[in-house]
Amino acid sequence: MYRVCFDLGLTNEMATYEELVAVEVTDISIVPEGMITKEIHNAKVVTFTHKGRLFQDEVGRVLNTYDFICYYRMPLLKAKLTNEFIIERYGAEFIGPYDDKSKMEISFSIT
Repeated sequence: MYRVCFDLGLTNEMATYEELVAVEVTDISIVPEGMITKEIHNAKVVTFTHKGRLFQDEVGRVLNTYDFICYYRMPLLKAKLTNEFIIERYGAEFIGPYDDKSKMEISFSIT
């Protein structure tokens, strides 16, 4: 399962974006009527893994991961973020938001 954030922006220092919860399909003709498709072609991305809980005592630990990536890792990589999308992938290693053994991937579109 994926969380796809796209049309990223910043308004009055507040992040703005559109959001979808998604699954990957190989043939969009099988998508049921009433559902939408979002295709991403030839994207250049950088992917990081968040390990552990997403939340701890109402505090978003995953937000710490985002801060670390954006303020420390991205500058070291000399990669430039685009406003195309951020994708969170919740695969088989994601046990749940409050499980210390959970893993999820965060992919950023870059130039």
